Amino acid sequence: SHVHVYSLGKEEGENKFKYLYRFYRYFLHIFFIVRVDYVFFHMGEIYNVLAAPFFLIRKLFHTKFYWWKTHGLINRLGRIALFFTDIVLTAGSKSFPINTNKLHVVGHAIDTDRFAFAEVADQKIPALAVVVGRITPIKKIEVAIDCVSILKQKRIPFMLEIVGTDTHEAYRKSLETQCHDMDLASEILFVGSFTQEQLVVKYHEATFMLHPAIQAGFDKVVLEAMACGVIPLTSIPSFEPVLSRFSLFVEAEDANGYAVRIEELLIDKERLASLRQQLREIVVHEHSLATLSQRIFGVNNLI
Repeated sequence: SHVHVYSLGKEEGENKFKYLYRFYRYFLHIFFIVRVDYVFFHMGEIYNVLAAPFFLIRKLFHTKFYWWKTHGLINRLGRIALFFTDIVLTAGSKSFPINTNKLHVVGHAIDTDRFAFAEVADQKIPALAVVVGRITPIKKIEVAIDCVSILKQKRIPFMLEIVGTDTHEAYRKSLETQCHDMDLASEILFVGSFTQEQLVVKYHEATFMLHPAIQAGFDKVVLEAMACGVIPLTSIPSFEPVLSRFSLFVEAEDANGYAVRIEELLIDKERLASLRQQLREIVVHEHSLATLSQRIFGVNNLI
């Protein structure tokens, strides 16, 4: 009852002029009449720039402008947006690529009750890995396929399921051709998109997540998998400080590196079980939805 939503009309197909008109009408009303302690921008930097006139007079109204931005790349508009915010909030130490004293790392917001740990009595054979996310070239899924091929050559039983929306038809076809040429039809499945509830079930079946993207930000799906006890292997720079201490960070496009880590963990079952617990604890302590507001507004105590 204490939440009020003012739609700009995007879901109704409004044109850009109406969209812009609504933005300023609502902002003027909320900023001057309702009055707020904080303006919180989420990701899209265009809103920071549109609200620049309000930023310039914010101190008269004792209002702070916060910007949540978690992405490995910042464009020119993003650099302009940085001028029109008091604090930049980001999830990981490398998820905002501009060095600025406005930056504060506060972690992500994972629902650790929904993405919950499941006890595993015995290691499944073959071991199952998942790739989760849009099927697009930026995800580097071909590296995961190469990894499965290497494991097959070593006679290590291993399955890979690719979970995600097909957003790039040519890339999807290239991956299917790669699987066919490597004779991996029995080892690799494209299973389509899942709801979050379905994804949790799949995480409970999986041992590993392969995430060979190199340009993504501090991707939530990796943390969600960790919360469920799945072991992630990734090349995303934002995760290097978190996962390198467990030897789970792999150099970009190094399919053999992925295969070697998997083989080592499948042999050392005690370490595998210990890792599941440790990774879950990291998410609970540093990235839980339950503590997000404390982490965000606790920044005030630091400035």
